[in-house]
Amino acid sequence: MAKNTTPEVEGTEPEVTVESTETATPAVEETPIDISAFVTAVNAAIESADESTGTIPESGVASVREAYQALDGVKVKNAAKGHLADALKESLVKLDVVKSRAVMQLTEEAAVAGKSSTPAKVVDPTEQFVNGLAVLTLALYLAQGNVPEGVDKDSAVAAATEKANEAFAEAQTVAASDDHKTENALIAAALKVATTKARKASGPRVTSGERRDLGAHISEAFAAADEGAFLTVAQIRKFESTGYGSDHPSAGAITNRLQPKSGNATTIPGITVETRDGKLGAVKASA
Repeated sequence: MAKNTTPEVEGTEPEVTVESTETATPAVEETPIDISAFVTAVNAAIESADESTGTIPESGVASVREAYQALDGVKVKNAAKGHLADALKESLVKLDVVKSRAVMQLTEEAAVAGKSSTPAKVVDPTEQFVNGLAVLTLALYLAQGNVPEGVDKDSAVAAATEKANEAFAEAQTVAASDDHKTENALIAAALKVATTKARKASGPRVTSGERRDLGAHISEAFAAADEGAFLTVAQIRKFESTGYGSDHPSAGAITNRLQPKSGNATTIPGITVETRDGKLGAVKASA
């Protein structure tokens, strides 16, 4: 019987390619967060802060508050708060306490959801002083922890302490003076930073939410003076006005109002700025 010589044929079924009917979902680009208007308002407000205390006028705080409240969405507002947090950290590392105070004020008063109906807060002067010292102490800790490469920390801290001790007696004398003038650059810088001195207020002060008007303080001081009277910066500072009372404004702030950095004349009416015997002040104009 003949054998079947027909060769075995492997499966010849054609390959069937099944194309996916799924459509790729295009990637959705996330809208970038834009807080440029807020940052601009913050920079302008900080620029307007008092050079001695870091206090920002209410107009500056209001502009930042308006810019913050105009931001749409939690993410954007969190980015704005993050910007303030970064600015505070940077100023503390640089020991710029004046800017730190300004940023803290914006964080507490401007980066808020809206106006609050909470009653006016009673400010404890002890708490204010403690908070100020805490800022200075924290800044010192951060500075000591940010030692440049190649610098021996222990030697640097010892040398800085020695310099501070040598200047301390003179610094106390300058701090007790009316004009705080000194040719010692170290003392001048220290006085600018040390804005946490105890307030002279006799008790807790209630804030109304409005910033005190330095221009009104100066005008009130001259209103009480005779026509043609010359008042120095120190005398203007010591005057107890309706707005400030015994919590006197800084000499630096008064100087800036009498002699603006812009070079323009003072905007306070009824006075003429003069320097007599090396002391800056102003003369009450004739009626």
